[in-house]
Amino acid sequence: AYVMYTSGSTGTPKGVVPSHAALAHRIRLAESDFGIGPDSIGISKSAIGFVDASTELFGVLCAGGTVVIAEDTTARDPSALAETVRAQQITELVTVPTMARLIADAGVLPSLRRWVCSGEVLTAETARRLTACAPVATIVNLYGSTEITGDVTGHAVGATDADASVPIGRPLPGSSVYVLDRRLRPTAPGVRGELYVGGAHLADGYLGRGPETALRFIAHPLASTPGERLYRTGEI
Repeated sequence: AYVMYTSGSTGTPKGVVPSHAALAHRIRLAESDFGIGPDSIGISKSAIGFVDASTELFGVLCAGGTVVIAEDTTARDPSALAETVRAQQITELVTVPTMARLIADAGVLPSLRRWVCSGEVLTAETARRLTACAPVATIVNLYGSTEITGDVTGHAVGATDADASVPIGRPLPGSSVYVLDRRLRPTAPGVRGELYVGGAHLADGYLGRGPETALRFIAHPLASTPGERLYRTGEI
């Protein structure tokens, strides 16, 4: 469907090639799992080369909702972004936790229904600040990456989330998550292993990087259907 480059935080940026089916799956989740619909108002503020841009733009539009396009200067200014959310009655907001904390300092956002955080660890203290800032919103913590066309797990923050960090949650519909050992066997509860991800949202691989694609996108060792794959995240 397109080529999107990784951030390069763990090495050289790599071009990832998600399929049209993978992107369509992610967009459908916005409506079916997050309740976005014709009365939703989102704000598009992420650079188009960033993985969250597809959710901000297509997730709302394809559900029949409205999207406000933020000016570049507004997208970089937490106070201006908060003011735009209030003025435009935005109901859907996607941010990294660092930006979320700065937005929360800029006053109450009564129109928000969902505030999605991803890309960084969401601490319980930050989640409490967001809840105070957007009292009617559901605060959602998501985990994912460019290689899996966005997010694969999610957790709606609740009153009992008092730990140092909020859980990444359970697999989203159509996704599967495994913790495997070096021999690609499931680990016992409490035993360290590497996180592997499967499902309809996996990208086709890396552009022009066949060996690296083969290393990170592997045959599913537990598959019931031939051809299934897992993405090796590198997360322990």
